[in-house]
Amino acid sequence: MNDTNERARVLVVDDEPVSLALVAGILEEDYQVLAGAGDGEEALGRIRAEKPDLVLTDIVMPGMSGFDLCRALKEDGQTRDIPVLFLSGAMTLEEYLNGHDAGGDDFLAKPFQPGALRLTVAHTLRHAAERRRLAQDAQSAFSTAMVAMSSAAEIGVVLNFIRSSYACREYVQLADAIVTACGEFGLSACVRLHGRMGGLARNRSGASSALERSILERLAGFGRIVDFSHRTAISYDHVTLMITDMPRDNEERYGRLRDHLAMLVESADARVQALDDSLEITAKHRTLTGLVRQTQAALADIDRRHRDNQNDTRLIMHAMLGTVEQSFAQLGLTTAQEDYLAGVLRGAVEQVMDLFNQGLAIDDHLTAVKNMLDKEDGAATAPLH
Repeated sequence: MNDTNERARVLVVDDEPVSLALVAGILEEDYQVLAGAGDGEEALGRIRAEKPDLVLTDIVMPGMSGFDLCRALKEDGQTRDIPVLFLSGAMTLEEYLNGHDAGGDDFLAKPFQPGALRLTVAHTLRHAAERRRLAQDAQSAFSTAMVAMSSAAEIGVVLNFIRSSYACREYVQLADAIVTACGEFGLSACVRLHGRMGGLARNRSGASSALERSILERLAGFGRIVDFSHRTAISYDHVTLMITDMPRDNEERYGRLRDHLAMLVESADARVQALDDSLEITAKHRTLTGLVRQTQAALADIDRRHRDNQNDTRLIMHAMLGTVEQSFAQLGLTTAQEDYLAGVLRGAVEQVMDLFNQGLAIDDHLTAVKNMLDKEDGAATAPLH
């Protein structure tokens, strides 16, 4: 509907003024009836200029016929959706077929009843409105489907980056993976990574320039997501990404890309943290491995010295006992005294040897500890993943 009263605008085309006046008189109560056209050529120019909601046309007219007028309208993208109702005195099958081939919507036989005219016009307008609604719904559904497919493809880029990031063992590999993912979005990017392994900045050509690195460092303090001109920067604790050609003129795509890029940068930040944690774990692993080996060496040395001392002590005690027994004869001791002193000395030797035997039990414990450390050392030297 085109006027302020929401009434459909109707153009009547007929070379007979009486017919024009008759149709206009029947329809003017319900519709805005435009000034009639007396032939097809005049009607074609009027329709292209005024864009009525419905055209009622006679078929047989001098010059351009009603069928020719209808075909001309359907061939023009600006007028093809305007419904055409034919008024004809000859309702033959051939007329119907010609009207259908021309692209008309309906026929009304002359002479006609006013009620029949009103009913046919109302039906044709409702049908045209339904066609427009269905076309709009189809276009909307198509647009929605295209957006959904685009979004799915973009999410696929993010998921593929997350998978590939697990294979990155160094900052430079991760930075290049980020820039590559942005390229799959059709975007140019530069990125800065920093953590315990140091810091670096990369773009699609390789290492960033000093100016680009300086810009990325400054952007890290501006907030999570910052837009300026056609650029967008996204920053997390360890990652700052700058896109230099965000589609700001396409709000829908821009919004989707900004969300996808935020997920990508958040994932990259977590990967940097994981790489840093792995570095710390590796350092602790090496320190513990060194301590285990030092402990192994110390226990082995303690075990050797303990066994050597035990053997040396046994030899010394037996030698001392033999020397004392040999000196009894020179001391002028009675046999009972010699036996008593010899018993005391043997008892002392046995006590000393008992202490060493207890030391053997301790030694066995130390040996068990050493064997356990040997086993753990073998596991500790296995490569970390």
